[in-house]
Amino acid sequence: MSKDYKTIKDGQASILKMTGEGTCLIPVVILSDKIKTLKQWENTSTPSDFSEFAREGDQVDEEIFNYFWGVLPPVAYEKGIFQVSEPYSQRGGYFTYSTFQEIEKKFYFLGYLTKQEVLEIIEKGN
Repeated sequence: MSKDYKTIKDGQASILKMTGEGTCLIPVVILSDKIKTLKQWENTSTPSDFSEFAREGDQVDEEIFNYFWGVLPPVAYEKGIFQVSEPYSQRGGYFTYSTFQEIEKKFYFLGYLTKQEVLEIIEKGN
């Protein structure tokens, strides 16, 4: 069974594919080049539910990035990655967290990842 995680490096989206035989990075196409903004999110019918607004790999504006950085104490990592410290859900017995990354003043929502998944992404060079 394999498990895929999106990650961003140098403005290019990739999927970190975890398999029983190892790990490899697979480039993917970002389907939308539109930046999701805080103003757009606030004007949605469900502004309290970010998961209804953004998808993994979406580029977000700096206001969204700063909102989540400041909403609760963040857990910061290398490579401009941070997670909101309050769990979003559970997967495989581990908590998942809203995860964001900054690369060259561009901001991305990486999705809901476990702490271990983020550490694996960093370890693999992304």
